[in-house]
Order: sequence, then structure tokens, then C-alpha cells
Amino acid sequence: MNTLKSLASAQKLTKADIIPLFSKLGYPLPMTTRKNDLLESLEINQEENYAESKRSLTANGRMIIALDMGLKNMSMARLCLNKRQKLPTLYQWFKMDLDPLECAFNPINYSNIALDFLHDQIISDVTVRGSNQHISVLLERQRFRTAGSSAVLESTLKTNTLEAMLCMGVATHNRATKNTDIQINTISSPPGAMVKYWQRYFPPEEKFSEKQSKQFRMDLVLNFLLSVLKPLKLCPKKVKEHALISSLPNPEKAKPKFSLSEQLVHGLVTILKTSEGERRWNAAWSFKSQSRRLWEVARIINEANDDDYRVSDDGWGVKKGDDLADSLLHGIAHLEYQQNREVFHNLVQEGGDIRSFLLA
Repeated sequence: MNTLKSLASAQKLTKADIIPLFSKLGYPLPMTTRKNDLLESLEINQEENYAESKRSLTANGRMIIALDMGLKNMSMARLCLNKRQKLPTLYQWFKMDLDPLECAFNPINYSNIALDFLHDQIISDVTVRGSNQHISVLLERQRFRTAGSSAVLESTLKTNTLEAMLCMGVATHNRATKNTDIQINTISSPPGAMVKYWQRYFPPEEKFSEKQSKQFRMDLVLNFLLSVLKPLKLCPKKVKEHALISSLPNPEKAKPKFSLSEQLVHGLVTILKTSEGERRWNAAWSFKSQSRRLWEVARIINEANDDDYRVSDDGWGVKKGDDLADSLLHGIAHLEYQQNREVFHNLVQEGGDIRSFLLA
């Protein structure tokens, strides 16, 4: 049986060949990047994560609830993938204001926010709506950053506290129920992993600044959306010229990465049947700001959803879409990590070409 180390030796892989594997498989780089340490880290990660990936892709599929936690808002994308699908289906996509009443930062206020969200958006999907899919909650691991200050800012502590409460809530749910069919998994994504994953497909000529990186991710999601809407004949018909300009290095690579649920498609068709609905849809796509454009488009997509997954648009907070883009890209990237891990596992077993895997 082939091992990764023996295969890497036979194919004369260099560090430059091995490091991109971490991004494609969704693994964090080890502290030391010597060739042997890199290979050993990959083998350990594959052993720990491949079995979980196989186990979670049951006959009923896996559902990812991807969260992007910000200082004042949180965005969520609900995606589902089963064995019969090549692309995940988007069921829900929205954002919420984490501090709608500007409540004081204390445990009771924040535990109530966490409790309501867990009940309404996560646990109810298992116990009330009767979903029997493997459900995972995906969060980007937060860091206690000072942002150049002398101490960690209170806004950062608020975000980290809420994330910890959500993780604790899921763990409490799992301990309280003895039914293994309604257990919920939590996944902590390494900081920055998602950004590196997408940028390897669309490498910039020069390193992005933080602002350029956000614009890149929003542009990527807008292009993904258009590629999904086009075959459904739901693309906006009258869009201002500036809204069609793409900042992607290779926009032709922005092929569909997900599909829309039947409920969302039906809802959008219903909205666009009216002249007012069509006007609003075209107007949403015509905002000059990518961030505002994405926010407006996502709000109409949420409006098109059915009662189970539609959320009130009263509490969407600041009219910006970078967090909406990140929640969707986090969810898609994680599902692709799991698919890539299975392909990579089989490739190593069969002695396949690792460099070809990186280019696929």
C-alpha cells in the first residue's frame, strides 16, 4: 500500500508542491515547514478528517450551517450536499444584527441572543422540521486581536464570547439528547483558510490588501450568483454598466459552485412575475457598491424563501455584504475540502499523480 511519504519521494515533490495541498484540503500549515514535517502533518490530518468526511456524507446528505461572525453582524449560509449531487444546494442565506437594541455587554444579554439563534436556526431544523441530515455548524476560529491597540478591544471580546456561547449551546444540546440522529457537529475553521482557498483559483497579480481581498470575495460571490441564475433565466435584465465590471483576474473560472433550492427558485420566479418585483431585482443589481449590491440581492433571495427559512429583514443591520459573501464562501469551501480529501485519499492509495490533483 502506498503512503504519502513514499509517493512524494517517488514523484520528487518539493516543498513548493506540498504546501498548496494544505490549502486545497483545508488544513492549517504546521509550525515548521520542513518537507518531512509537512508530509507528516498531512498524513495526520488526513487520518483524522477523512473518516469524518466519509461518515458525514450519509444517504440523506450533509448540511453545513456556515457562520461569519462580525463585530456587529452575523451572516449565515445553509447548504446541503448529498451523494447524488455534484454541487451543494443553497437553502438559506441571511444576516442578522447582533446588537439590535445596543444592549449592554453582559452574559445574560448575549446568552439570550445565542439561545434564540440556536433554537430558531439550528436545533429547530433537527427537532421541529424533521431533518435527518448530518448537520455541522462551521465557524471561523476567532483570535483575540488587539488591532494595534494596547489591549484586546471590547468589540472583539463580544464576538469571541458569542461564538463560545454558540459552541457551548450545541455541545449542551448533544449531551441532553440521547438520540444520535439529531446530534450536531461543530467545526472550527482556521483563520484565513477560506481566503487562501479561493485565491489559489484566482491568483492576483499582486498581493491583495485587506480591502481588495474583501472586494475580490464579494465579486466572486456575485459572479457565482449570476452563473446560477443564468440557466434559470432569472438574471437581472437592466443593469447599469458599472455593475457588470468584474475585478476577478479570471472571471471565466467563476463557474456555478452551488444551486438554489426549489423553494428559492419558485419564490424568485414569483417575485419577478410582477413589474414591481422585477424593478426591485434590477435595482438591487445596479448599486455601484459591491457590498450594497450583494446585501440588496441577498435580501430579495431571503424574501423569496418559504416560511421555514425566511427571516425578517428588519434586523439585517448595516447595509453591507462582505459578511454575506464570507459565510457562503466558507460553506462551499468546507464542502469542497471534504470532497477533495476523499479524492486525495483514493489518489494516494492508488499511487496517482499528486501534481495533477493540485491542478484539477
